[in-house]
Amino acid sequence: MNPTVNIDSLANELLLHVFSYLNVLEAEPPSLTKFHEEPVTASTKYLTEADEKPLKALTTVSRRWRVLLLPYLFRYARLRLNGGSRWVRITQNLEKSLQGRPGRSEHENDILKQIAGYEEDNVDATSRNKTRDIQWMEDDDKILLGLCADQRTWIPTSHGYPTAFLKFVVDNEITDKVKSLVVYTTHELAVDVGDTPSDVLCREVTRFWKTLFVTIDPYRIVVAAPPASMSALVQSRMETDDAWAFEMPWHYLELSRPEPKKGKGKEEDQEKPEPPLPSCPSTHQMCLSNIRKWTHIGYNEGTSLPVYSSYEYQWKTAPKILYYLLFFMSKNPQTAGSPRLESLSYTSIFPLADHFSQMRHLLLKFPSLTNLRVQLAPNPDSMILEERRGTADVNDLWAEWGMAYRGLAKFLGTHDGLQKVEILDYRTTDLMWKLNSLLVQNNRGASWKKSGEAWMKKRTT
Repeated sequence: MNPTVNIDSLANELLLHVFSYLNVLEAEPPSLTKFHEEPVTASTKYLTEADEKPLKALTTVSRRWRVLLLPYLFRYARLRLNGGSRWVRITQNLEKSLQGRPGRSEHENDILKQIAGYEEDNVDATSRNKTRDIQWMEDDDKILLGLCADQRTWIPTSHGYPTAFLKFVVDNEITDKVKSLVVYTTHELAVDVGDTPSDVLCREVTRFWKTLFVTIDPYRIVVAAPPASMSALVQSRMETDDAWAFEMPWHYLELSRPEPKKGKGKEEDQEKPEPPLPSCPSTHQMCLSNIRKWTHIGYNEGTSLPVYSSYEYQWKTAPKILYYLLFFMSKNPQTAGSPRLESLSYTSIFPLADHFSQMRHLLLKFPSLTNLRVQLAPNPDSMILEERRGTADVNDLWAEWGMAYRGLAKFLGTHDGLQKVEILDYRTTDLMWKLNSLLVQNNRGASWKKSGEAWMKKRTT
């Protein structure tokens, strides 16, 4: 009689075959299925939270199952940037907080020496409180860690959680298994008091991306952050004093590229992996938009609905992060005119028409662009108009929406490379007739035809 066979007696290959029936090994990540939804006000973590987590549950059954499934669990990973204010502002006033205090750490003594080297400035209290530098507070910097909030600040950094995450994937030998990574933070970068020297911010963001990409090589990166923090992380610009009027809690950015093809075939037909980063890369090489040859950009600004309740809303300027990201890419010798940006997805609910127009015109700088995906109205099941309209005139919302699509229709005849424009607003039945009217009447080239939710360029014979 054969002994009883249990599941742990199966070979790893058979176990994985069994798990495949549970649809957990190839399931899409929530950051993909939720990317076009409005960024919620509760937390950027929503973007990475799956409704069900069967794969994670399976890894808790036994050590063997965990080792076997860990590469699949971290195929779509997430990385939270430190939320605490672990950076200290180096000012002349900081000297008073450190001098005469027993038990100073070696790092705190070094900071005292740094401050002593500054030229004395006795003009006024404001000058003495000017930030000369910022430094990460180590665990043994007990005095610095006890400082009040106005002497501390926050910037994106590779310190803390990112270092621990990368150590984990290295220790578990899964660095090559991470295919998609969501970098997220709920912390808003301070932009109104000049507390962060721009060279320090650039240095730390550059170091963060370099540290990340020399360890792992994902084919998809998603950044979820409040607008000011997003601007810093992607080394773009806000260029507005009106962000308060838009009340945008988070922005989402997606950058992706194809995975190298596997299998047999001619060597020249196979996509070669990108070479490793140089040991001393320049700063522009470490910008997220340049660090890899991304072929797709996705951006979700959420909604501009709150601005319509403000006085003279039409003169307000929304955060222009995507605009400047595209602008810098178009000016960079490494990206300008290169055949790498093939598709762009843009989600912004009721944006001001001028804001959409500025971004749209920049797409002419990318002749390789063939696919555009746009959503400018709420999802059919959204309650945003009922819940967040405030005192806004609903006629103003749809007027800006209409002007945006009139501009898009005229744009179709000016971009020679564009082949397909997918319009997600077609999912709302009540908008179909209006969209058809706007796009047909304003299509200059008349060389496009509607196909489902998209407009396709007609083939010439």
